[in-house]
Amino acid sequence: MVVLLCFFLFQIAILKRLPNYSFKQNILIATLLFSAVIVSLVEVLSLFNSLNLYSVATFWAVFLLLTSIYLFKTFSNIKSVIAKKVSTIKGIYNSLNLINKILLWVIIAMMSLLLFQGIIYPPNNWDSLSYHMSRIMFWLGNESVNHFPTFILRHLYQPPLAEYYILNINLLNGNDYFANSVQWLFLLLTILASWSVLEYFKVSWNYKILNAFLIVTIPSVLLQASTTKNDIVCSFFIITSIYFCLKAYYIPAFRNFIFLGMSAGFAFFTKGTGYMFMAPVLIIFSTAIVIQVFSTHNFKSIYKGLAAIIIIILINAGLYIRNYNINHNILTIDEIEGKMYSNDKMNAKLLLSNIIKNSGLHLGYPIGEKSDEFIRDLHKKLNIDINDGATNYNNANYQLPVNITTHEDLVPNLIHYILTLLSCIALLCFMLRYKKNKLALLFGLTILLQIIFFCGYLKWQPWHTRLHIPIFILSTILITVVSMRIKWYRYIVFATLPLLAYGFYFNCFYNNIRPIIKSPYTLNLKPGTNRYKKYFANQLHLYDDYVKIADMIYNDMPEKMGITLGDWEYPLFTNFYYNHVKLVTLQVDNVTKKIPQDISNIDCIVTGYNKSSININDTVYINQTPENNHIWYYKK
Repeated sequence: MVVLLCFFLFQIAILKRLPNYSFKQNILIATLLFSAVIVSLVEVLSLFNSLNLYSVATFWAVFLLLTSIYLFKTFSNIKSVIAKKVSTIKGIYNSLNLINKILLWVIIAMMSLLLFQGIIYPPNNWDSLSYHMSRIMFWLGNESVNHFPTFILRHLYQPPLAEYYILNINLLNGNDYFANSVQWLFLLLTILASWSVLEYFKVSWNYKILNAFLIVTIPSVLLQASTTKNDIVCSFFIITSIYFCLKAYYIPAFRNFIFLGMSAGFAFFTKGTGYMFMAPVLIIFSTAIVIQVFSTHNFKSIYKGLAAIIIIILINAGLYIRNYNINHNILTIDEIEGKMYSNDKMNAKLLLSNIIKNSGLHLGYPIGEKSDEFIRDLHKKLNIDINDGATNYNNANYQLPVNITTHEDLVPNLIHYILTLLSCIALLCFMLRYKKNKLALLFGLTILLQIIFFCGYLKWQPWHTRLHIPIFILSTILITVVSMRIKWYRYIVFATLPLLAYGFYFNCFYNNIRPIIKSPYTLNLKPGTNRYKKYFANQLHLYDDYVKIADMIYNDMPEKMGITLGDWEYPLFTNFYYNHVKLVTLQVDNVTKKIPQDISNIDCIVTGYNKSSININDTVYINQTPENNHIWYYKK
């Protein structure tokens, strides 16, 4: 809670420093600066192997103290600034029509429910337990984010910004109760970023409320908002980048290029897909700036753009260097794993196939079966193998979510997909002729290029809907703009609102692994289930072994622990934020085995094989849990 308190106090402090900026701009800038603080703190402490409770707590205590002193000394000024902002917000609320006032309170209720859901459930999706959360425990054990030997390469090369936030929050709390709240917070910030972009389209507040409703009701978004994944966090920085691209183009002040560099840098530092989604944004922006420079003969924007590039590199420098030192590649550490996700070959027909297959993931119930039949027939007519291993991840067979699902990795965004498609058709047919719609067309082009870059580079995966989140959030801006300008389309959007509200209720309450209400669409969990048991929503059969070994580890309080597990390490160490344990991965046979580590004086070992004893580094460890079925605990 301390970090979140610092975040909100910092937001207030920025109001005083930037009084002439709008409330939304203040929040965006403050978030960028606070993210810079988070990254700098973790990276600097890691340089000195001091990433621990004492150092982190000391920093945030000083940060909180200095911020509080500043706010106290400038209280009268800040009070007037806040009063002015509150007055503006009240005026905006009073200007809303009755429908949008109701819609606003519905959105508030939805966001409150998602926050509650993320708190009562621990991080329990597959990716969270595979690497999002376990990498944090390795960092704390090593007191550094330096790379370490591991079976799970995603521990190392995947961009870590969201986990840096979670690390600071969990470390000071001593638990993971607010780990899921990072995505929820960035969902709220994403709405504000979208509103900022909408100002360039001169969208009224009534339609901004509609935009917020459209974002919150995207099924993959609302399901991921209560997790420790990072697609929503990445979406925020992508939209913020677009906003500062517009700012830098229309007002080429140096600060706007700086904030653009920070936004893009943090998008890259949050998720690998950020590169694909940001590439069209930066290409279009760079082209527009070059045209502007040569038409005005003002070359200062070129130097400002170089400054933005330098900031992008500086933000990601730590991760780039760590990756490069292992395999001379700044983005990945293993060529085989890197190539697993990228298409082996690509041409116009295969690109079309990938776009259709990715689109098909959103054409689920109740049109799933018909859509599946249509897509398969279309591939046959085009003479394209729908299951081509060159464009399908891990040779996976193509499949659609033909049945109802509330799984965050598989849920289709059917209504939003249809609305997006109709908005593009309306944009081309009815808005192309007017000059005032050029920005909307350019925005639509950006989304199209993002789809092309995504499908052209990444192999199709059955769980790609989660990676489509930035595209769908950006699409809500297009939907909002088109609905404001075209009456017939507006009626279609308004007609879907009850369906979207019901969809939110259904997906949230019957969330597959974090349900509010138990149903046939959920696993064997409910809010009242033992919190530790909730970690195992996807593999409930592991619970008995893990709870037994986790208790033994907690009672023994080892200083150094060996692991040979290839997955799901985190549930063993949920109680080790304050009393961290140094984790050592044994018997690694991948590229990370070249990373030096000390395997002496290991107190205990958890493995995935059952023997009476094992010998590690000339020390014999005795099996303490021979009756277990999945994992086993060994001690000297």
